Amino acid sequence: MPHFIGEDDAIIESSNVPITVLLVEDEALIRISTADLLQDSGMSVVEAGSADEALAAMGDHPVDILVTDVNLPEMSGPQLILKIRETLPHLPVIFATGDNNVPGMEELEHSAVIVKPYEYEILVTHIHAMVPSRAGG
Repeated sequence: MPHFIGEDDAIIESSNVPITVLLVEDEALIRISTADLLQDSGMSVVEAGSADEALAAMGDHPVDILVTDVNLPEMSGPQLILKIRETLPHLPVIFATGDNNVPGMEELEHSAVIVKPYEYEILVTHIHAMVPSRAGG
């Protein structure tokens, strides 16, 4: 019996599309271990070691959420999300920092802070909470 692709198949396939995370961390070991964990959790990860790399990656990869260190070499995490939101105004962001204080964050919608060192499961939970479900509920 032939199999026809219909609406049900599209719904199933769309729910299997992984969340794509843009992970920006200048410390290579932290970036690699975090990326591995997110991938093991079923997410797709675009890695960047700097804000410039992140901005370049944005042109090549559609992303669902930004997870960024606050203190990056060229520009801060808050400066980076402001730049990205010039074209993607509703992109959610999670700031990873060793400090609870993220200057300017109180004015940012769709944002959260996770304090280093953090448990990876907390990061995964925050990502799932901040990215809308692709299955429609």
